[in-house]
Amino acid sequence: MLAEAKKAQEAAQAAAEAKKKSQEATQPATGTKGSKSLGSEEALKEEERHRSMLKNINEKLAKVPQLKTATLESRKKIKLKLNILTNSRTEILKIADEISNVLNSSKSSNINVYYFLLNFLAKELIKHAEVDILSNESSAFSFAHVSVLIAAWHTEFLNFLMARFVKKCPYVLPRYFDIREMDKMSVADFRKHIGYKDGEREDIYIKRMCSILALYCAIMQTQPIHPNLKNPYSIDHAWTYLARLMNLKPKKITPFLLCTCIQITGAELIRVYRDDALKLFSVVCKAYVLQPPPEVRELLTISPSAMSRLKTMLENASQKGGRFPYPDGRDPL
Repeated sequence: MLAEAKKAQEAAQAAAEAKKKSQEATQPATGTKGSKSLGSEEALKEEERHRSMLKNINEKLAKVPQLKTATLESRKKIKLKLNILTNSRTEILKIADEISNVLNSSKSSNINVYYFLLNFLAKELIKHAEVDILSNESSAFSFAHVSVLIAAWHTEFLNFLMARFVKKCPYVLPRYFDIREMDKMSVADFRKHIGYKDGEREDIYIKRMCSILALYCAIMQTQPIHPNLKNPYSIDHAWTYLARLMNLKPKKITPFLLCTCIQITGAELIRVYRDDALKLFSVVCKAYVLQPPPEVRELLTISPSAMSRLKTMLENASQKGGRFPYPDGRDPL
């Protein structure tokens, strides 16, 4: 009885949060000029906080050669564990536990060594997103499970992971950029700031950004496979993400971001928020399929493949009562 009462209370709380967030999602964009059209006020504050942390990491951890030397063996262990990760429930639990043991051992000896390894783990997960998830999107879920378990056991890890996400893919906020507002930044520096690699083509860049976003989205919809743990970065963040994205003037990359987020989190959003989630997706469908405004219709020309995929995804869900299928690979074997 107590368990059922707790579930009912959590469901009621989720419904209340959903109602508030659905109202936010249907509000008009917060501006058409300046930084407000490039990111919500909350997203810009989050970016400032994460970039401040990155600065501290570079100054107090990354530039200390003694820490790099002291963590050599631990870094090798972490790297090896992530390289052999598969979408097996047993392997995920085993590898997450082994990485956690490495972290715990370092924490007991030197707190800065511990922070150095938290940062290293976050960087390695992003690297796997750029390679493994780029070639196979379903692999996002095994890395997401490990990320959630580590974040649940090591509360400070999430700060390091989010800082790395924002550095490599600012679209996780979501956040757009305009070179005209970057204080006379050169084109090369601007491209680096928004995550381009040297000489990278735009189409390759967009695919890589979406692979990083796929890991971010997979983390939000993950339910820990370890008993008695909660995801510290749960599905409500996916709602916030979509609401923020819908409140910004669309860019060429926008339909790609929407496709990635909805494909990975859509089914879980419906399960948790039910009718309120249907309202949110009806807003997306109206804006991108049924009654697209001029700035969205432009995307049919500059992002035709993503717009076609998004249209198909939303129409298929509509034919099934607004239901999205859970993505392949979501549940470990």
